[in-house]
Amino acid sequence: ADLTGGTKDANGRQNANTSIVPPLPESKGSFVLNWFLDKHSASLSSNFYSDVIWDNVLVDRYSQGFVAPSKIHGQDIWNVQYAYVLDQYLDSQITLSAGMTNMFNTMPQPTPELGVGAGFESRLQDPFGRRYWVSIDWSPNNSVDALSLESISACFQIRKGRLRSLPFFIGAAKDLARRR
Repeated sequence: ADLTGGTKDANGRQNANTSIVPPLPESKGSFVLNWFLDKHSASLSSNFYSDVIWDNVLVDRYSQGFVAPSKIHGQDIWNVQYAYVLDQYLDSQITLSAGMTNMFNTMPQPTPELGVGAGFESRLQDPFGRRYWVSIDWSPNNSVDALSLESISACFQIRKGRLRSLPFFIGAAKDLARRR
């Protein structure tokens, strides 16, 4: 149901006039290609969705003359990553990974939510552009269990020339278990 109480097909629409249904592209999907050789691995992935009809109401409060789009264009975001496993140090497994998110720097389509073309459909589109990341994962005693309580993982992200640290996950579950 929309805000007037009527019903309509939500598929392929932004659904801005409902409080229930998010934007629903008619088609969306993903593609993943993985490669493994000894201690090396790499992957190429893509996430895509089709166009959706822009059905919001244009409010041009600043008389900027922004013309509302008839549709929000679909996007195809490509990501790539590489990993190398070191397993001969300190009876541990260390995985070094690096990657790029949004390789082709696809930016969101501006929409007139603020009347000046400064908005975008955040439920479909990513505003951050191309990002690079590096990760170091350590599991003692050659434990390959991804949920190991003794693993340490660090990930760094580089965006616009700045190195930013993403959250560190440092065996917190083991420490919590000891405190209880």
